[in-house]
Amino acid sequence: MFLFSLGLLLTSCTPTETQEVRSTFDNGQPDEVHIYLGKDSLNRKEIKYYANGSVLSEGSFAEGKKEGLWQSFHLDGSAWSTHTYKNGLQIGDYNVWHRNGNLRISGTYAEGNEVGKWFFITEEGDTARVINYDDVH
Repeated sequence: MFLFSLGLLLTSCTPTETQEVRSTFDNGQPDEVHIYLGKDSLNRKEIKYYANGSVLSEGSFAEGKKEGLWQSFHLDGSAWSTHTYKNGLQIGDYNVWHRNGNLRISGTYAEGNEVGKWFFITEEGDTARVINYDDVH
């Protein structure tokens, strides 16, 4: 069982990493954990959990802004979404999946804006809608 004083505990992961449990569920499982890289709190990995201990989402911050691949997961551990950040802005492919594993949304970001064709797909795999953001912006 996890024991945390006010939902906050600092433990050493490696000489240059520090783990901070930001909050916990009533059952003692961590809700949100930050892993600091070095002494700078602006550079960290963030992991959020479900109450059963499964990972809900994870990603990194650089200089206080989202950076790199961010992923979210359904309760069963299957992929929910993936997106990439650079200097706090979404870039590149953005994908969201239904719980059954079928793609739900597929599109692209450039400097934080939707670009090109975005596809919205039903749980059965049929294209429900297509938006061309090049025509919208």
